[in-house]
Amino acid sequence: MERSRRFWVRSYRQVVEAIDAEKREVGEEATRRIREIEASRDLDLNRLERARRALVDSEIALGKTGSAITNPSSAPKRRRRRKRPSTSAESVAGRREAVFRQIGEQAGPVASGELARALDMSPHSVQFAVRQLLKERRIVRLGSSSNTRYDIRAGLSTEAAGALERQGTLQGRIVMTIKDRGYASPEELGQAIGEPVDRVLEVCAALQAEEEIRMNRHGGRAVYVLPPTA
Repeated sequence: MERSRRFWVRSYRQVVEAIDAEKREVGEEATRRIREIEASRDLDLNRLERARRALVDSEIALGKTGSAITNPSSAPKRRRRRKRPSTSAESVAGRREAVFRQIGEQAGPVASGELARALDMSPHSVQFAVRQLLKERRIVRLGSSSNTRYDIRAGLSTEAAGALERQGTLQGRIVMTIKDRGYASPEELGQAIGEPVDRVLEVCAALQAEEEIRMNRHGGRAVYVLPPTA
């Protein structure tokens, strides 16, 4: 009797554990699909915004706005309001890479205020990008308080970083995997290179900002592909 009871308890626990495991799998699958949809959404919105800006700029240049400016210097200057920066993964990664390149192009260490002015970015956006670069150990902090400056980490440069992308870095491995397969989803890339999907999505967003890869759909899935060659 006691043996039968222990067997029942053990079986009950195994069933409960199996149910809990399946619940976790359902949650992870839902999270993955949401990330894919969000990545596809951000790409489409960014593409549409670029098309809209190009159309507006062309209308202004051709004088089709209904109020053609014959003498721009005589028009009253309006204080330009800074647009709230996008918080999408692609935009955040693009700003981080822009800050990294700007630091690398300077003759010496540079302050965050100088970076903000040079890139026409808000101080908050620059500081966020700087914190990410420090965390990734791509730049170093020099000085403190108002004398704080930032510089490329010793042994690393923007040119060297670009070269390393083709010699085994995460960015390079992602590009080569997509090139070999023709297309790949974030999950397939994560499995191929042994990185978490979150990290793959972050790096792919930066590569999209650099126009080294783009997103497409294959078999109803969001996948990354290489841009067509000229």
